[in-house]
Amino acid sequence: ALSNKGRISEKTKTLILETAQAMGYQANPAAQGLRRTPIKIGAVLSCPVDEYVNDIIQGIADGAADLAKYNVSVDIIKIDHTNNRDALEKMLHHLQRLSEENYNGILVFSSSYLDEIEELTAMINEMSQNGIAVATVANEIPHTSRVLHVGVDAFTAGRMAAQILEIACAQKEIAILTA
Repeated sequence: ALSNKGRISEKTKTLILETAQAMGYQANPAAQGLRRTPIKIGAVLSCPVDEYVNDIIQGIADGAADLAKYNVSVDIIKIDHTNNRDALEKMLHHLQRLSEENYNGILVFSSSYLDEIEELTAMINEMSQNGIAVATVANEIPHTSRVLHVGVDAFTAGRMAAQILEIACAQKEIAILTA
């Protein structure tokens, strides 16, 4: 009666629904999640700036904790960044393993690999063709068949920073250093 499935009389269904409402019954998403096929999501992250990537990992972990009650598990793999080639090889290895282990979705965050990006692009496109939902975070990986990208509009962020500096430092001399 509560899920509107099954063969019960209208009279019994009405009685059950009215009783549930009077008791303040609400479906438990955790219990409903137990019925579902588990969903496995992998997150593979590589960045030479630990402070930056650690904040992204914390956000993923917080989201994973919220999803656990829905029978969704998230495995986070942080690749220590020694050099671009080594980090890329480790990333490709982990992406291949997650693909072979039938993960439903994979989140990719990689620092720029310059000329070596083609291998990562090919891996993402292959996973997408195999039915794995791939998302990129922070750094866009062009020419991929990923389902979504979560990132920052750097141009707009820079304009906002300049406006804040103008307000905060009006009538003062300032120096801006960039790299």
